Amino acid sequence: MKEEDTKTAAPMGKIMISSRLPKAFSQPKAFPNKKLHEHHQELSAANEFKNVKKLLSPLKQPSSKNSAFNKAINKLAFFPKLLTPHTSIQVDMLMQSIVHLDEMITVSILKSSYRSGIVKKSLHAPTLRLYASKEVPVSTFVIRQKLLEIIKSWQSMQKSNRHLVEVNSSFWNSPEGCVTIVMEYMAGDSLARLCESIGAIPEKVLRGICRKILIALDKHHKKTGPHGGIDLKQIMLTREGKAKLGLGLTSRLNLKEEISNKKLFSSSEDVFDLGAAMLAASLGGSEWSNEYLNLEGECCLLHSAMICTEIPYLSRFSRSYCEFLCATTQYNIEKRLAVYDLIEHPWLKSDESIGADVDIKELLSMSVSPNGRDNNLNAERQLDMINESLQVVFAGNTDQKQISADNFKELAIEFGVSQEVIHEKFKNIVKVI
Repeated sequence: MKEEDTKTAAPMGKIMISSRLPKAFSQPKAFPNKKLHEHHQELSAANEFKNVKKLLSPLKQPSSKNSAFNKAINKLAFFPKLLTPHTSIQVDMLMQSIVHLDEMITVSILKSSYRSGIVKKSLHAPTLRLYASKEVPVSTFVIRQKLLEIIKSWQSMQKSNRHLVEVNSSFWNSPEGCVTIVMEYMAGDSLARLCESIGAIPEKVLRGICRKILIALDKHHKKTGPHGGIDLKQIMLTREGKAKLGLGLTSRLNLKEEISNKKLFSSSEDVFDLGAAMLAASLGGSEWSNEYLNLEGECCLLHSAMICTEIPYLSRFSRSYCEFLCATTQYNIEKRLAVYDLIEHPWLKSDESIGADVDIKELLSMSVSPNGRDNNLNAERQLDMINESLQVVFAGNTDQKQISADNFKELAIEFGVSQEVIHEKFKNIVKVI
């Protein structure tokens, strides 16, 4: 053999990998450790090499629709690829709805924070249904893994628990370094927003809200474990005033990253957070709580607040409500009631209440106008912009889209206009059924 040939030939005893084969496959261990000469003088080695190619050939050829390989490919086509050099995330358990990210039209920004990301009010063009799209920053693989676990467990519970905010879809390959989660749009916003608008929330209203959140929390504790993100912002409200528990992603994901600086959350901590949220809502906000938290000699957050005479409204609470707040915000974890005990608490069973005799729908109607968050542009202008966006989404499609009458009605209420106005704006694009 010439000197040039000895420089390029594969060293003796090393496994050869053909550049024409997928990198995930190498030749069998039984492959003879001999060099393949230019004219395949070693016929047994050449035949073995052909056998390997024949074995792999089905991967390159069209296979039956019912084959296991084809099913796997079709299945993966519906889910994001989350591969890293060292590990991977399996997302085949995620539920994905018919919503696609390129069909979403941003109506307005509901919330924006460097820490928690952006929440957009989005319109799904093919159905004219409103959603909340949350873009969650994912700076590390640990956060990505934790987020996946939260969404999978949440979706497994939401069908059997109507008091959880529904997660419809999630998109994991966003180039901006975030995951987009498409969720149910809660037109009533949150208990935090209601407190900002109204102030102190009457006891009667809080009782109805607390019942539903406790049911959701009990389900979460039994199926998944602690929630870890309960506060006024995660007690969400529909337009009709029905309360639902939010994901609480900001607290839960940051807690995962800062575990060395914070104690691990527990079911008992969820109870305390819920009690603190109810107390804060009764007082119109939680700005005071850090100053009076864990006052020496007091049994709970409620009685810490009671010794501070400058805090209003405390004297107006009913006795059973005070007992409920004390039971939930005990500083001693062993004395704090569990969720299943709180569901049977006399305060939640009673119809008596102290304070204003109003319902949640009345408060929501007074808090913000349907178009209040979008006051930078009037409704007519916004609808014109949406109409233009719809034409872009449906470019080249001359057929009218059939839209549910319920979605149409909801859209009219959200923009504070009549259904006739909405119909006039979109008459060339959609058809109400």
